[in-house]
Amino acid sequence: MKKVIVMLMLAIFSFGTFSQVNAQTPQTQTPATKHLKKDSTADKRYKENKTPKGPLTKSGKPDMRYKANKQDSVKKKS
Repeated sequence: MKKVIVMLMLAIFSFGTFSQVNAQTPQTQTPATKHLKKDSTADKRYKENKTPKGPLTKSGKPDMRYKANKQDSVKKKS
């Protein structure tokens, strides 16, 4: 009787894991990369593909108190 119960439990668990493997769907691209170049990299001309270099203020502008943001806006002397 124990062998029958063990066999039934083994069958139930094997079918349960088999159905979970098939239920997975392939990963698609994130919505942040809607605009792509021909070589399938993100097109940086669009706002959703740009990554901020440093911390931002509440309004979304770069916070100029941090060094990472100051390097972008430093005026070059000629």
